[in-house]
Amino acid sequence: MSTALKSASLHGAIQILCSLIWLSKWVRQWFRYLDPDILFYFMYPSWVLVVVMVLGILGSWSGCLTIKKTQHIQKGYFLLLELWTIGLITMEMGAL
Repeated sequence: MSTALKSASLHGAIQILCSLIWLSKWVRQWFRYLDPDILFYFMYPSWVLVVVMVLGILGSWSGCLTIKKTQHIQKGYFLLLELWTIGLITMEMGAL
């Protein structure tokens, strides 16, 4: 296996990129909700948006820890998967 595929910097950057995409999606949604000209059929509660954005920040932080080599690559991806799972469950709870 190539040393580039085992690079903690590469995997940490991938984790940070995925988390920032997740975070930007929900920040954009937050600002769309603040626009009075847009009428939504369904809106997530504010607490759901805040929780999901905090999970995106924690995912970025996990990627930084992977780059600094204070956590292993597998543990970083596992934590990212857990955060996304918690985020999806939170969104489903907010939809009830």
